[in-house]
Amino acid sequence: TVDMYDTMEREGRDSLLILPNDAMSRIPKALSEMTDIMNTGNAAVVMVAKEVDKEDARGSLGIMKINDKGEIEAFAEKPKEFEEGYVDENDNCFANTFQFAVSKEAFEALTILEPHLPASNSGKEPRDWSKTYTPILMALVQNDSPEDMQKQMDETVKSGISKIPPEVLMEAKEALKGQKIYAVKSNEPWADCGTLNALYHTTMQ
Repeated sequence: TVDMYDTMEREGRDSLLILPNDAMSRIPKALSEMTDIMNTGNAAVVMVAKEVDKEDARGSLGIMKINDKGEIEAFAEKPKEFEEGYVDENDNCFANTFQFAVSKEAFEALTILEPHLPASNSGKEPRDWSKTYTPILMALVQNDSPEDMQKQMDETVKSGISKIPPEVLMEAKEALKGQKIYAVKSNEPWADCGTLNALYHTTMQ
């Protein structure tokens, strides 16, 4: 997906909408809200967050902390136990539906960092937006010093990242132009269809 940055440069696109291949949804309201936020020029990423019962999320869905400004403060990838701040008084939490818009600036930052991300002898390792790219962008957004960025990436990026030169981290942060990471809260229809059983039942519905 990061290779799309070159296409965006050529065609003059400001952002890209990324959707999963193992889910079904109808999100006209959320899509409108995402577009409005992206059009401000202040967002690196805008995700659609689905409100779910915590027991439906336990061990199966990534969840997030969202502050009063709509900014995503933290992620927990398929937690079996819930840390403070992820679950509300009604035992609900906001799940990552993997439906999100990414700005051209965010792609530029990732393109700068890409040569320093883990690779095997056969080439690049598969990249995961939830486990790799989003935690990297959050580390850039939430910290001012390269040392703090690297520390947060060491703690949150699941594939592991070796030390990135401080000047590269700062170049990537500058490419973001102060953009932040937001969520749009949605109660529109969404279903994870990652198994044959789930696909069948969702199709019947």
